[in-house]
Amino acid sequence: MHPSNESESRYERGWNELLHITGEQGRERIEQLRSFAPDLCDMIIRFAYGDVYARPGLTLQQRMIITITSLLTQGDTHQLKVHLQSGLRAGLTKDELMEIMIHCIPYIGFPRVMDGVTLLQQVVEAN
Repeated sequence: MHPSNESESRYERGWNELLHITGEQGRERIEQLRSFAPDLCDMIIRFAYGDVYARPGLTLQQRMIITITSLLTQGDTHQLKVHLQSGLRAGLTKDELMEIMIHCIPYIGFPRVMDGVTLLQQVVEAN
């Protein structure tokens, strides 16, 4: 089955967004996942990156702030680490990322924020 032109352009747009946002690490993660869950990879590329991230109306930095805050609130440390790296790639600074976390303390509590700060430290030290 060959994807339609619209579907193909969503895929290409999504792939380009994913690479812009995540860099080589994103490419590697998707390629590793593709052999095990190819449909999931296509959904991530077409929908999350091709439709949602590629929309007009918000800057990439604003999108990263929303994503990081959502993941921090959920306590999702694996994806949070990935998106903290992407936030830095998008131009957010360590200090801005720290402020995002501090701002969340009254709403989600110290334990989740402390976990997030630990991940932020790991990401900053790795860069």
